Amino acid sequence: MLDLADIFKTGSKKNNTVKMKVVTGLIVSPDTDFIEYLSELYVVEGLDKPEVKTMLKESDIAELSEEFVDVLFLDLRGNTDSFTYAELVANLLAKGIKLVVIGKQDSIVISRELAKKGIEYIYWPAEEMIFIDIIRAQKGSQASGLRSYQGRRAKRIAVVATKGGVGNSLIASGIALSIANQAKVKTLLVDNAYFGTNVDINLGLKTFSRNSVVFEDVRNGIDSTVAKSMTSTVSDNLDLLAVNHDSAKPADIHGFSVHVVHALSMQYNFIIDDISLPLIYALGMDELSILYDRIIFVCEPSITSLRTLKKFKQSFAESHTLIDVVINNNKAASEFSLSITDMCSKIEGEVIAVFPFESKLKPMIINNGGLGKCTSKLNEGFDPILGRLTGKNVASPVSKRKWNTWLSRNK
Repeated sequence: MLDLADIFKTGSKKNNTVKMKVVTGLIVSPDTDFIEYLSELYVVEGLDKPEVKTMLKESDIAELSEEFVDVLFLDLRGNTDSFTYAELVANLLAKGIKLVVIGKQDSIVISRELAKKGIEYIYWPAEEMIFIDIIRAQKGSQASGLRSYQGRRAKRIAVVATKGGVGNSLIASGIALSIANQAKVKTLLVDNAYFGTNVDINLGLKTFSRNSVVFEDVRNGIDSTVAKSMTSTVSDNLDLLAVNHDSAKPADIHGFSVHVVHALSMQYNFIIDDISLPLIYALGMDELSILYDRIIFVCEPSITSLRTLKKFKQSFAESHTLIDVVINNNKAASEFSLSITDMCSKIEGEVIAVFPFESKLKPMIINNGGLGKCTSKLNEGFDPILGRLTGKNVASPVSKRKWNTWLSRNK
């Protein structure tokens, strides 16, 4: 396991003088020749040799701190699917660390798609000056104390209700908690339920109040410092943005939140938006398609929810936005017009998670201090979502038949 305390500690038992920790590069490669080649370029440019690791475990990625590492050279020349693995690393890597992927796939498509995600792709064999330019930029950053690399943009995920009372805020909160606590990466939850919310209960907040906003702030410009002051800290890796305006319409408040989130997009790996049904109709599907990288529709096993889902999905037929579907059994099965089997069979595509009904869920969440501290059947449903969003090796989506078997065991 990569231990930064060991990597960067200096001195010896005979000499207690400790050198100051410095920002450096990290090379991850099984190829000793490549490591030597790149390390020599560092020395030629007057920098200390970078740290070296032959492999990078999934559990190590989030532990890399931008206080000590400013560029990660990831050698994927032996990987047949550079894009997928590079995306996994980028999802979990601290936003201030520049990710440079070296691969053998001569593909303009891969290069462009990775560039969209803030990842630099170098096709091997490559010109030496490509690496030198990256190292020189690092050297300049170290000398000035200002990083030339500003970070990768956060992935924006909208959790969208297909019906009122479907438990959308609960699911959005659970997704944010799972990413922050299990993947251990910086996550921002945006609460858009302006006129009543359970987000404080779901997150286990002892005190909660929305930030009253002034729309003139947008015209004056919102920088990252002002935007950050509008968020509340939930845990080490999770922040909450909840704003309000006494007289504005929900769509206008959401528009203000969009400006705030844009100013913060380089500080988080994931930004999760809780989008209620009334807000969807106020915004329109075109805006959702533009703003979000992925949309998770939250359904219940009812005809109304199913019809709304089909209508929403049709709106995204020509969009590149990724679509996922989850089902939340927020009431007893007898209260729904469809069974889980019928609901799943009528949904086109994959259902990535089914959340079972728990009659005492709300008091359980309140008494335990939040969803993240509950031992609940509900929490099992977040594993496949976490795997889908981050690429972490957790439970995968299962077949509809398995969902039915699992639910019958957990009634």
